[in-house]
Amino acid sequence: MTRFSFIHAPDIHLDSPLLNLEKYEGAPVDLLRSAVRKSLTDLVNLAIEQKVDFVIISGDLYDGDWPDYNTGLFFISQMARLSAENIRVFIVLGNHDAKSRITRSLRLPANVRVFSAERPETVTIEDIGVAVHGRSFPTQSVTENMSLGYPDRVSGCFNIGMLHTSLTGRQGHENYAPCSAEDLKSKEYDYWALGHVHTREIVSRDPLIVFPGNIQGRHAKEDGEKGCMQITVPGAGHTDLKFHAIDRIRWERLSLSAQGLSTELEIVDAVLDQIRHLSEDRFIAVRVCVTDVSSELTGLKASKEKWTNEIRAGAVEIGQGRIWIEKVAFEYAQRQRTLSELPAVSEIHAVCSEARGEGNLSEKLFKELDPLLKKLPVELSERLGLRSDQESEWFTEVLDRAEDILMNRISGQTPGNTNQ
Repeated sequence: MTRFSFIHAPDIHLDSPLLNLEKYEGAPVDLLRSAVRKSLTDLVNLAIEQKVDFVIISGDLYDGDWPDYNTGLFFISQMARLSAENIRVFIVLGNHDAKSRITRSLRLPANVRVFSAERPETVTIEDIGVAVHGRSFPTQSVTENMSLGYPDRVSGCFNIGMLHTSLTGRQGHENYAPCSAEDLKSKEYDYWALGHVHTREIVSRDPLIVFPGNIQGRHAKEDGEKGCMQITVPGAGHTDLKFHAIDRIRWERLSLSAQGLSTELEIVDAVLDQIRHLSEDRFIAVRVCVTDVSSELTGLKASKEKWTNEIRAGAVEIGQGRIWIEKVAFEYAQRQRTLSELPAVSEIHAVCSEARGEGNLSEKLFKELDPLLKKLPVELSERLGLRSDQESEWFTEVLDRAEDILMNRISGQTPGNTNQ
């Protein structure tokens, strides 16, 4: 076995439309929509700069069926750049780009290998002593333990397993291709290149079982740095694992207690002070939550739009156009204490908490609504957030708004004064 290196980068979701950008006045729509393509370009740049031997994409390269051929043409153009540098690419299809979901296709460059959806396959790279095992999703919903059918390790090679899976389950992700870390370890591979979970996680170090997360966050719940893993194997010895941040837009969540702040302007200034501490090496999208707001600050209730845009204006000045405030939520301390004493409140909280905690509730709801949703124009579905990749975010936002309206009505406030 000679020294080699490779990049592991699943969940690219190429040309993902992101979430409901039209509802945010002043949102940098063009920048947000192009972020995934730019991150993929940076991934290719990194592979070439680092002179890696191959790139692994463990599912969800695409975000669903192509809106047109431009999606495929862009991907091919990037793969051709890798081909010119003799860098191979290995792909398994996941739930978003399963064999049954993609209706358009283009011939891929010779350096790209997409694994079969019928059964696990093994590709051996003889010159560097690597064996890559993988299987694509035949359909969107794969509930079988696919790992059990993977072949035994190839003796004398560094063995890599590619699998799109939720393992034993991860919050916010459908339980597809379920399996355990022990199932994977039983194959005695050296590295498991996993996809599907968008949060970076090293499940095991012996052997390495890794979720790199997605390369570009697409909404506020995919916050923090995003990128890919580079793995270097110096022959017989220690395997080096390095994370590279390649996200063009970084989503951040900023939480601030307003306890002790007595005016709206003090709250705005406190939020802006926190924003000044955010990184400025790339564009940042921020969701702000201000808690413990005094119920005496009626100006926030009556003019939430004004104070939200005061924060946005300050962020534009601080970031010189590189910071965008996606949303601001104000939570009122006194109202929460008063409402907690009302008999109906605990039941409402219990029902909403149960709905939020049941990970597949939104999926069940959308399956029931699917025949109706298919009749909607694509543009309307995307604007409402009614896409398969947007179910969880849409469901949570609707649930939050519904709970807030109920609480306002119980407390005698009008729906127009909701806080979320």
